[in-house]
Amino acid sequence: MNWAQAQKTIQGQVLDALNKTPLDGVSVYFDGSSLGTITNAQGKFELTVPSSISAPLIVSYMGY
Repeated sequence: MNWAQAQKTIQGQVLDALNKTPLDGVSVYFDGSSLGTITNAQGKFELTVPSSISAPLIVSYMGY
């Protein structure tokens, strides 16, 4: 029998620390996994992941 794994959705927005403007193209991913995405022009992201994930969420922006 195949059981569907429970999932959760994580949403957020990445802003510049100094002027609070949205950052486009920021990598957001779970360390050591292939689960990730990038932020849109408004700095927003959304990830649907298994509830069992326990890896740290990494936010990385080249050149920042």
